[in-house]
Amino acid sequence: MRIVRPRRIFEFGTFLGYSTSLFLANSDPGCDVASVDLGDIASDLAEAASYSDAELRSDDRKNDDHLRLTQSRLGPLYLRDLDETDRRRLTLLH
Repeated sequence: MRIVRPRRIFEFGTFLGYSTSLFLANSDPGCDVASVDLGDIASDLAEAASYSDAELRSDDRKNDDHLRLTQSRLGPLYLRDLDETDRRRLTLLH
């Protein structure tokens, strides 16, 4: 990003915000960053907390449920401590 120096970045899938935070940290201060995510998905995720690692690796539905549970519990974790300048450059779409 420091070589290309984009003026705008659009990300598909914010999830926990890790990549989004890297875009903000490594782009020019004038670069706008937008990230889109599905947001809250109505689903009973209580069972997802009990899935084993083997189930998560072998069943894509269970893996998706586990990821949705993680996201619903933590939200965009890596975006919580952004300074005000980076917050103004970021647009989160749900």
